[in-house]
Amino acid sequence: MTAAAEMTPDVPIALAIEPQKQIYTAREGLMVRFVFKARQPARVCFEKDPLSQFNFSVYRSGTGELPLQPVVTHDTRVLFDQRPSVFELASGDVHVYRLNLKRLHFRQGEAWTPGDYTVKATFNLCEQAEGKHWDPSGQEIPLKAVQPARFMIMN
Repeated sequence: MTAAAEMTPDVPIALAIEPQKQIYTAREGLMVRFVFKARQPARVCFEKDPLSQFNFSVYRSGTGELPLQPVVTHDTRVLFDQRPSVFELASGDVHVYRLNLKRLHFRQGEAWTPGDYTVKATFNLCEQAEGKHWDPSGQEIPLKAVQPARFMIMN
């Protein structure tokens, strides 16, 4: 974690994005780890598909930010009555979520082409109200990653 992550005590969790590799080939998945580290007792709530809880920015060197298609176009949570997974973290605990970034699609129909990439993300952290009960309609906290993922795609 960076020094900036340690200087924001109002956010109970620090988020870092770590690529599994520094160099990927164009044919393989772009696996990254989202590392949630609790600064104090906190909870992390994941919907069935946590990808919908992230706001991503993808940058390719020489191109700049690449606009993304919406991840979720229809909310089906009510139809399937799916409850989020809730992880209670003690101070210092870490929870890791793995994701293949190739699930993100660019608005102009571009593909993940060879180049240097930086991926930034903000996760919508569930309400951190005191007590044991979690209210799914409560206020979410935007949790900006203090460490973006940087990697390269080669042919």
